[in-house]
Parts: sequence; C-alpha cells; structure tokens
Amino acid sequence: MFEKFFKKESGKKTSSEQNRETSSEKEQEKSKADEKKERGIKAKEGQKKSKIKEEICQSCGRPMKKPEDHGGGDINNPYCSECTDEQGHLKPRDVVKKNLIDYYISLKQCSWDEAETVVEEILKRMPAWKNKENEVKKENNEEEE
Repeated sequence: MFEKFFKKESGKKTSSEQNRETSSEKEQEKSKADEKKERGIKAKEGQKKSKIKEEICQSCGRPMKKPEDHGGGDINNPYCSECTDEQGHLKPRDVVKKNLIDYYISLKQCSWDEAETVVEEILKRMPAWKNKENEVKKENNEEEE
C-alpha cells in the first residue's frame, strides 16, 4: 500500500517493483529463446524428413545411402540399383516384384505366397506403382473378357 504511494510521490520504483520487472523481462527473453529453439528444431525435423524421403527407393522402399545405391549411380534417380537396369531405367513391375519376393523369402524364410502378399502391400504404397496398380487391374479385366 505504501509502495504505491511512494512511487507516485517520488516517481521512483521500489526495489520489489524493480525485481518483479526484471524477472518478468527474463521470463519473456527465455520464452522468446525457447520459441526460437523450437522453431529451429521443427525446421531441422522437416529437413530430415525430406532428406529421408529422397533416400528411399520410390519403387521398393529400400534405403539408398550411397551414390551406387541409386539406379545408374545417379544420386538424383529416385529408384535403387535393384529396381533399375544399368542405365538407371526402372525395371518392369513384375521383375521388381519377383526380386522383392526372392529377397523377402531369403530374409524371413517364409513361403512364396506369404512373401507375395507382403510384397504386394509394399508395392501398392510405393509412388512408382500407385497409379500403375489400377492399370494392371484394367489390363487383367480386359484379358478375362
């Protein structure tokens, strides 16, 4: 009560008011620093995500860590060396599928049917084959008719 009176009278701030303002300023500075740090972390996470996406084969999902892992040795090729020919061109879907099935069987020691089911689910989600899935179904339906 007296602090307010003295403040008005003298125009000076009391020591408790100065302490409150100082701690308030520190909290604001800390809050700003935390906010900047959080934005920096989110930006880095975004960079990591995009980098990871570029390093995954868009045909089979295999990681591509070295230039020779990319089709044709070209780091700009979105497909791995297993899914492409020597020039880096994507192999036909049935060839990629068979290679993946063989790989999965050797890895998991499972049956052809089990491996084929898993591989089909993987290929459905891959950008290289998403639209082609519908084309294959159309071709199969036309052959049956």
